[in-house]
Amino acid sequence: MKYVKLITLWPSHNLEDFPQHLGGRDADSLLASWTALWHPTLLASAQQLPTWHPADQTLPNLKNQLVVVPTASESLGDANLVEHAERQGTVVIAGKSNRDEIVEAALSPMEKLHPSLDLDLAADFLALGYCYLQIERLTHQMHYSSTLDGNHFRDNVLKAANAAVSADFEAAREQLATCFDALAQERDHYYPIDAFVIDLLVIAPTTMGQPFVKELSCDTPLNVLMSAETVNHMAGTAPASLVALREALDDGRAALIGGEYTEQNLSLLSPETILRECKLGLESYEKRLSHRPAVFGRRRFGLTPVLPQILKKLAFTGVLHATLDDGHFPEGPHAKSDWIGVDGSAIEAFARAPLDAARPETFLNYASHLGDSMDVDHVATVCLAHWPGQASMWREDLRRIARYVPVLGKFVTLPIYFQNAEHVGHGERFEMDRYRCPYLRQAVKQGRPNPISVWVNYNRCSAGQGAVQAYNVFEALLTNRDKISEPSWSAVNPPDASKAADNERLIYSAAPQNTAIAGIAQALPRADTTSEPGFFFCNAYSFPRRCHFELAAEDGLPPHEPPVHCTGFDQNRAQLIVDLPAMGFAWVPCPTRKSQTRRPSRPLADSNVLCNEFMEAQINPSTGTLKSLHDFEHRGNRLSQQLAFRLSRPSAKSTGQLSQSVCSSDYSVMVADRVDVTCSTSALGEITCEGHLATRAGKKLAHFRQIYQLWRGSRVLLLHIELDPVEFPGSEPWNSYFASRFAWNDPTATLFRDVAWGRQATELHRFEAPLYVDIDMPDARTAILTGGIPYHQRIGDCVLDTLLIVRGESARNFQLGIGIDLSNSLSEALNLIAPPTVLRENASRPAPSTTGWFFHVDAKNIMTTHLEPLYEGSRAVGFRTRLLETQGKHVSAMLRCCRALVHAKKLNFLGKKIVDCTIEGGGIRIEMTSHEWTEFEVRWEVSRE
Repeated sequence: MKYVKLITLWPSHNLEDFPQHLGGRDADSLLASWTALWHPTLLASAQQLPTWHPADQTLPNLKNQLVVVPTASESLGDANLVEHAERQGTVVIAGKSNRDEIVEAALSPMEKLHPSLDLDLAADFLALGYCYLQIERLTHQMHYSSTLDGNHFRDNVLKAANAAVSADFEAAREQLATCFDALAQERDHYYPIDAFVIDLLVIAPTTMGQPFVKELSCDTPLNVLMSAETVNHMAGTAPASLVALREALDDGRAALIGGEYTEQNLSLLSPETILRECKLGLESYEKRLSHRPAVFGRRRFGLTPVLPQILKKLAFTGVLHATLDDGHFPEGPHAKSDWIGVDGSAIEAFARAPLDAARPETFLNYASHLGDSMDVDHVATVCLAHWPGQASMWREDLRRIARYVPVLGKFVTLPIYFQNAEHVGHGERFEMDRYRCPYLRQAVKQGRPNPISVWVNYNRCSAGQGAVQAYNVFEALLTNRDKISEPSWSAVNPPDASKAADNERLIYSAAPQNTAIAGIAQALPRADTTSEPGFFFCNAYSFPRRCHFELAAEDGLPPHEPPVHCTGFDQNRAQLIVDLPAMGFAWVPCPTRKSQTRRPSRPLADSNVLCNEFMEAQINPSTGTLKSLHDFEHRGNRLSQQLAFRLSRPSAKSTGQLSQSVCSSDYSVMVADRVDVTCSTSALGEITCEGHLATRAGKKLAHFRQIYQLWRGSRVLLLHIELDPVEFPGSEPWNSYFASRFAWNDPTATLFRDVAWGRQATELHRFEAPLYVDIDMPDARTAILTGGIPYHQRIGDCVLDTLLIVRGESARNFQLGIGIDLSNSLSEALNLIAPPTVLRENASRPAPSTTGWFFHVDAKNIMTTHLEPLYEGSRAVGFRTRLLETQGKHVSAMLRCCRALVHAKKLNFLGKKIVDCTIEGGGIRIEMTSHEWTEFEVRWEVSRE
């Protein structure tokens, strides 16, 4: 049989109403029905190009035609079409979505076939059909009239088809190239510069093996997105895949996209943990592949504005500003732009969500995606993402087209894209609120244990690790002897969503810190006096601390003189408050009880009131709630607090905006069974409340014990919470939970939260703040110190829920704080989760003073995040430190050391020098911009002894 016409019945009348809504099998069927007709054997038979016809209109003539009916058109056409067609010798193919099946059905009635036809060449013809359709649609999308010479194009297509069936494959390919060039000239009429396609291959431990190796064998540029942990897994379980990947990287056929060792919940991590994960990842890439990624990217949600400066200082050249799982991230007005971080650092970014290359509708509407990019982007770009072996067949058509001419986009790797694509010249600064994390809901849905307390433990362990590192530097500073022991700390890895035992792994221990400060105490110069009992305190942080301690009842109290701020005792308990210098130490004697002289007279607790020199807290005797919190400079209540269980009920899906539908009936009430003053000394006031949470109908939901503590000289009211649930939260963690509820009276207050130790404003309904939340009013600031609890939900304008227990959470004890007009909330937040280390010893007093500092930074908004000794051989010759500006202010400061400093330089995070620093008056002059985080290498004067 010889066909005289090749027709596809479309579920539309023209390009104006092209069915862009089709998806799945219908989209596959429409593309397959059209492109199958471009098989060279069919073209050579009909000596015409394929055409489309509306499915709801009658075909004028059915004799010796080939009619393909896509699945979306079956219900629109003549129900008796097949019967009528068969009587007139026409072949009708309907109900198929596989192109190979359509081609086979179309070729089977033909009498003379060409078994020598090059199948790869035939596939190029099918790709030409796809290209023709997309160019026609793109021309229409861009509102241009077609300039394609239809007759010349048709003649070249038919010449190519005739050459192909005659086995003149070289001539066929030359003619095909001419056809593709004609389509390229059509597109150049309205978009004469290159468009780009970024093909993103996503790799996980479950997607290695032969499909991955096959993807790498293609000569079209490919971008491989994988974490360093996945690379290590590949080395152990799929070495052939690792070899293939290394060869593709060596040849330049593939580019590595990644960065971290494990894709962590970055917005919940400290800056040091983020940096360590990236450094560990880069080391692993280099070790396994002899290549490191130049472009940062990750599959899981985790983008944050603190990344640009970290990535720049790790020598990344670009970022894939998109992720492929839950969560929300902002897209810029241009696909390629500079991503500006919180400190003003800028790094080139691709800021478009990738299209799913496994979905046929992506390729059905490819012209729309490309046209949209041409309309708004400086550089028209389409990004396709897929797992190995799971891309739609239409992606292969795109790759075939690109081998002839990049009319629908030039396939490139992201490093080449950033290098060669036109630079936009301006950047996008995305606020932190535009990144909305899915972590809590994911953890509860996947049944991970302790989705809240695992982060409390991480923050405590991470702070402890940082303290030990600082103590090692203090010891190196004090002694001239060679360091012969290994550092007494080990890295604290953040919680890994894939490992259920993480909460058991992250258990805080003070033992490493005790060991570390014992070395400092031993190295300190001592007075030539007899030994006596004493307490040796050490502060690892770059801010001074007023620290309070509970002593054993039999312990004596030291004299009330610096560094002792206050002491207190009653019949059962004794307290000591000590002022510690920043990054320094203090020593106080520990006399016997008999040496105590006077008992200060003014206690801090009376009835249901706690009061010190900064605030007064009133406790409701009926409910046990914090009724009010007053200072002595402003009128009115600063803050109220209560424990509550939010009762689960159907609610709309979160949009990230303020919830106005939540009312008091959605929460339990707090009923106190007992409210007692449990400590009232001149140093500490403590009120303990015990009771239960109940519904308004009286049903018990949980038992509680809440202890309020207020110390002399402190601007922080401490809350120690114990909850024993009777009823448990539901499966939706943001709608069913136990929480500590805070309420204030100013609806215009602005909320700030910590993000990687930096202070960022927030207007979100649900947000993460692992360390603190600031409630800023025009003339006052109230801080909620979260103790490492990260998840918070704002209700209306004046209420904040700090989530304590959700489904799967086993922790029952929590510690929070409420700060009044703190100069730096971060300092008090770290003080809460990382108390200073104390060593009980029997030794001579330190000389020449019982207090002193090792390092000093004279700006409250600069925080030391890292200290490590600098060695030459085994001898300490200086230190490296990283400093972070935490409050969003430009600052000029001095960094000093108790030893003479001789040289300092500013480094990037790979240890390469940026600039030498100036030594002034024995210190280093530091200029830092808002939220800047930078590293310094400092050398001190080394004794020749």
